[in-house]
Amino acid sequence: MLIDARLETAKPQKSYDVCIIGAGAAGITMALELVDTGMSVCVLESGGTEFDDDTNELSVGGNSGQPYADLDVVRLRYLGGSTNHWGGWCRPFRDIEFENRDWVPYGGWPITLKSLDPYYRAAAEYCETGTADYDVGAAATAFKNPRIAEMPLSGSGLMSTIYRFSPPTRFGEVYRARLEKATNVEVFLHANVLNMELSQDANKLESVRVGTLSGARFTVAARRFVLATGGLENARLLLLSRNVAKRGIGNQHDLVGRYFMEHPGIEIGLFAPSGGRSFDFYNTRIGYHDLGVCACLEVDADTQRQKRITSARVQLTGFSEGESSAGAKSLKTVRDQFRRGRWPDDFGTHLGNMVADIDDVAKSVYGYLQGDKSAAQYFGVQLSIEQEPNPDSRVMLSDKKDAFGLNQVDLDWRLTANDHRTVTEAAKTMATGLGVKDLGRLRLDIDRKGKDGWPEHLGWGWHQIGTTRMSDDPKLGVVDRDCRVHGVANLYIAGSSVFPTSGAGVPTLTIVALAVRLAEHLRRPIH
Repeated sequence: MLIDARLETAKPQKSYDVCIIGAGAAGITMALELVDTGMSVCVLESGGTEFDDDTNELSVGGNSGQPYADLDVVRLRYLGGSTNHWGGWCRPFRDIEFENRDWVPYGGWPITLKSLDPYYRAAAEYCETGTADYDVGAAATAFKNPRIAEMPLSGSGLMSTIYRFSPPTRFGEVYRARLEKATNVEVFLHANVLNMELSQDANKLESVRVGTLSGARFTVAARRFVLATGGLENARLLLLSRNVAKRGIGNQHDLVGRYFMEHPGIEIGLFAPSGGRSFDFYNTRIGYHDLGVCACLEVDADTQRQKRITSARVQLTGFSEGESSAGAKSLKTVRDQFRRGRWPDDFGTHLGNMVADIDDVAKSVYGYLQGDKSAAQYFGVQLSIEQEPNPDSRVMLSDKKDAFGLNQVDLDWRLTANDHRTVTEAAKTMATGLGVKDLGRLRLDIDRKGKDGWPEHLGWGWHQIGTTRMSDDPKLGVVDRDCRVHGVANLYIAGSSVFPTSGAGVPTLTIVALAVRLAEHLRRPIH
């Protein structure tokens, strides 16, 4: 059932078997996996069922590192969490992204891709992708359309992977009715966790203190707790809870908040197919939700090992003659920057380009509005990389306070020389590989320099990853392979904050798969 925590009658009257903090993709998935288990489950959600400015303002924070979007923009605090602005892209990790790679410091997962396979199948159902099959050739041939085919990439250093698309599933909307009907699950809305209370020996979490913006206060006790509030807030709540553990819960080795990762992304150039070739299967303008699947190009595992780089992928966005003019490119840059919540650099120059090429700009806008799906003559090439785990890239507490008087987040996102090298080497591999296979020519444009030598207009994936990383060694991670906080017997963490590495893909499917896996663990008896 759903309960408004602002009501005087809303205070819990019992201790629960499981308390889940956060009702995004991970939290809702776990709650549904625990329905009809005989276990009593409490879910604490900061927001309500709709977006609210005052609640979302609790996510405001500072940024002392690489330029990034405002922190209250990249996160949403209401039922369903960030699935409320998710694009629906779904893809599992690759084997190499779980491996211990000697050229990736602090990399490697304590679990394998194979061990996650059954949970990925369950995640596909929750994300409504229709299937958990990610075989590229099978996906292409299923369309029985000669224009939709897999690129012949053998020996090029490249490989194809596919994304399947969720509708996208807004977890708060799609699963609200099931949560309301669940007799053993109580979802408290507008319920903000203010502090997590450890036992005096710091080995057990006894309760969490909860508050609403309207002034209500109460405590929730449970046998086991799961923190599922996202990559920034998970770290913040652990760092804020210092009543017993003076450095914060789980922070005995100063790891909470460290290894923050995103998916740095840039436009690397223009791809012109050769010989009238059609790459509709790879064209995000066509393949997005219309086909339910879209192929991407990635650097293959052998080439990653040879060049000692992390994973990298490109998305191709097709356009026709005229859209490649300076004005049309400026239009796209301005549009993309506004979508990311940023004011475009050199806006005056872009505006001048658009005015000078007004005819091409008009054609581009018309084609975009009409959803023009004619064969692409050119492709814009967007590169995203797996960021190297970096302990100096981190979430900390700011001196500034929120409406509850709690320290806000300060994000210090940092990129490394190896990240920069991955961008350069991956771009060159893309250009060389496509040329070697006579698929076309990729004209690279990656030499423009911005902050710290990075290309201008560095983007990101809107993903917050890695601040409570998983490792069997307490000196290298905050949680173990079961997602339990080292040293605290009954506290677990869910979400992308436990990822030791980020992979090159969108994290949502893996977040949900790990949530199903954690719920299975929670269903086991406590010994």
